[in-house]
Amino acid sequence: MKTLKLTLLTIITACLTFSCNSDDDSPAKSNAELIIGTWKWTEGTQDGVAETLTECDLLDTLTFTDTQISYASHEEGTAPCATANTFSDTYTIDGNIITSDIEIALTKTYEIITLNSTTLVLKFEETENNETNIYTNTFVK
Repeated sequence: MKTLKLTLLTIITACLTFSCNSDDDSPAKSNAELIIGTWKWTEGTQDGVAETLTECDLLDTLTFTDTQISYASHEEGTAPCATANTFSDTYTIDGNIITSDIEIALTKTYEIITLNSTTLVLKFEETENNETNIYTNTFVK
């Protein structure tokens, strides 16, 4: 009887050991890999206060390739929200900081707050007339 219990315990232990598959076998993707693709604007805040996005704002996109960032905005008052502006430039990504010259001769840095396969949240500052505002924008893929 002792031998049977020991044999069963050994079999159960072996089954549990070899049947568990770890999802940690593949390395986590870097921000540089996760950011590639087109992201649609879904939410925004200015200084912590939610911005009201229009139907046309919700069509605005950021597109990242390995080295290029493109931004397309859409104009209110045009049917059906025609593309108003597009900007494209190179960017670099270092950890959770994106640096780009997309703002026409103005280097801008964006802090990545959240980045996964479906959601991108960026935080950045803009100063105009000696007033600095902090923006947080959320995008989905």
